[in-house]
Amino acid sequence: MIFWFDRTLVPDPIENFREADYLKLNPYGIFSTVPLIVFAYMYQINMPIIYAELKTRDYATMNRVVLRGTNSAIIMYSLTGIFGYLTFVKMPQVLESQNILEAPYGNNLAMIIGSFAQFVSVLTSYPLCVLPCKEAVEEMFWKKTSILIDANDVDAKRPWGDERMSPRANFFVTLALCTASFILSLFLNTLGDALTIVGSTTNPVVGFIFPIMFYWKLTPDIPILSRQKIFSLIVAVLVIAISVIDLLNFFLYKED
Repeated sequence: MIFWFDRTLVPDPIENFREADYLKLNPYGIFSTVPLIVFAYMYQINMPIIYAELKTRDYATMNRVVLRGTNSAIIMYSLTGIFGYLTFVKMPQVLESQNILEAPYGNNLAMIIGSFAQFVSVLTSYPLCVLPCKEAVEEMFWKKTSILIDANDVDAKRPWGDERMSPRANFFVTLALCTASFILSLFLNTLGDALTIVGSTTNPVVGFIFPIMFYWKLTPDIPILSRQKIFSLIVAVLVIAISVIDLLNFFLYKED
């Protein structure tokens, strides 16, 4: 909408189409987009919740939901990326900044509303990210449970913690997690940097490596050389290799 109707920002949309470079490949551009794609499609962790909400819970229904959601995301992401690039095709410095917040949209009402919506989204979603981290800390150090020491000795168990976190401990753990996040953010200059690091570290592990490990653990009866396990192993190797290359590429590029 901004591309077609904001004549202050885009005086001639057709001219922007003509000046666009539609095929510009370079190693950094290719590898730097992979973490962003991984981040954009990190919906694996939502699958159990979505499945539980289905009226008819079976593979066919879930498959339709996933296909529709994925296709809708592809369309929205593609339109956003294409017209975001075309809008600033005459301003290479804006494209190189990799930070949408620095884009010179001026007083465009749509962008003001969008920026505010993004602020609300981050403000409301951040606690949802902190809660699982805090829950993990509580599980490891506070909750009364038993940790199996030797898998071959079912009686060899060790108590781990006596109770849930007290309100005071809850406060300080939350404060520590938030402080650590803010300290890390001080070393990142753009949103692209943050998405690249997350898309090359935690997201591949949570979205691909752990599910593959769980799949192998839960299916001991399926042969190792089966098509499913070979495919999952190939995916794991590719994800690890691409993530390592992405990180190396990111830090080498930053040093340059």
